[in-house]
Amino acid sequence: MSSSSLDAGSSGVTVEVSGVDIFDELGRLGAQGPYLLKLDIEGGEYELFADPRMDDLLARTNIVFFEVHRFGPKSDERFPAVYETLARHFPHVTLLRAVAGWAAVYLAHR
Repeated sequence: MSSSSLDAGSSGVTVEVSGVDIFDELGRLGAQGPYLLKLDIEGGEYELFADPRMDDLLARTNIVFFEVHRFGPKSDERFPAVYETLARHFPHVTLLRAVAGWAAVYLAHR
């Protein structure tokens, strides 16, 4: 388990939240799926998609709905690997919404 600090913006409040490894948690639950995987992990998608266990997870998933952040160190260089990983598993990868220089929302499905 890990934790992160979230800054609540102008209120000046910082909240500590706990996190879990998605692969460990699905293994603990004995999950065969998931049917739907929704990811909105504020830039962490690059690390997740680089994990070798992601191929197995995507092979068992029917739909992925995710936001990818196009900011941060080398995000434009790292995004093609995310797209290629999705394209290996899903015949349909659709851009739903993009905000220039910020983020894009994708839907991948069988």
